[in-house]
Amino acid sequence: MAPSLSKRGFMSANRPQHLFCFEAPQLTGGLSTTNLKWHQVNQDLLCASYGDSDAAWRTSGSGLVLFWSLKNPSHPERALETNAGVSSLAFSDIYPNLIAVGLQNGGVAIWDLRQRSASPILDSSAQSGPTGGAQQRASGGQQSQGGSAASTLASRHTDVVWDLQWVDRGPDKFPRESLVSIGADGKVLQWDMRKGLDRAVLMSLKRSPNPDLATNVLNTGPQDRGATSQDSQAFRQSCGFCVSFLKKDPSMYLVGTEDGLVHRCSTSYNEQYLETYYGHAAAVYKVRCNPFWAPAFLTCSADWTIKLWSTKPIPIEARRGSGSYMPKRADSTALGRIGVATNTPLQSYQSTDLCDSV
Repeated sequence: MAPSLSKRGFMSANRPQHLFCFEAPQLTGGLSTTNLKWHQVNQDLLCASYGDSDAAWRTSGSGLVLFWSLKNPSHPERALETNAGVSSLAFSDIYPNLIAVGLQNGGVAIWDLRQRSASPILDSSAQSGPTGGAQQRASGGQQSQGGSAASTLASRHTDVVWDLQWVDRGPDKFPRESLVSIGADGKVLQWDMRKGLDRAVLMSLKRSPNPDLATNVLNTGPQDRGATSQDSQAFRQSCGFCVSFLKKDPSMYLVGTEDGLVHRCSTSYNEQYLETYYGHAAAVYKVRCNPFWAPAFLTCSADWTIKLWSTKPIPIEARRGSGSYMPKRADSTALGRIGVATNTPLQSYQSTDLCDSV
């Protein structure tokens, strides 16, 4: 008979072991690791981004992207230098040789890994004019006077690009993929790569009251004095941290904000949210749609919780069933709420540390 293990012995026996460490101090120069992405084809290839959290470095500093292999953890396979700290990464699903990089100064760049050049093939900072190449071509090289073009196109992000996602628009579209970014400036931008990097505004995130926040004072600055609460809420933008598109419907997407809210949006409407989901008491750092069942999605937040949601109501019998929809350890408070509305979490998991990725 195998010897019994105490609780402490069981935990130590099942604790993950430290195998090796990817580090190159001669290259990173004290920069912080900001993001990690595994390559979906070469599964031993890990991409790591580096930047500095100091606000002074966002416009004057530099960043780095290193490609590490499990076969050689002592030195990176390749290094890409950027003119600002890197805050987000995304490999293309259709073209795995493409990688998009979001920068702390608001820029977006795309590299083709088949080329050995250190320069990106597309760079938003190289686009001339406030709205990119499309507006200049439409106006014959001069600034466009039309208000419609100015409303649909915008310059690059003016603050940190927190998340990037490649969106598969379907085999009948050209190009098949588009790139979407979300930034601290409250903008959700879609990048068209047919002729340079042309960008269109999918959504400008507006601040909304969140009853679950401990403090939710929207009018705190001197610029709000004399303005009504509704006016200030309508015109103050909210920082966006994450974006996720539905796999089977590229026109629908979810965004997580610093207000602790998740908004469901459509690419057909850039003025209002389709629905808002309440339940987090701090900023939502990551949202991910279920690739197998479209109504389900996960979120994680600075309130130390991970929550499971559904955009469709679930029958009471299914909720109280054997666990085909949810585990038996579901939060009882959440279970009591989901029978009322679909914009509250199905269940909630409490973490012992801050949650920033799912």
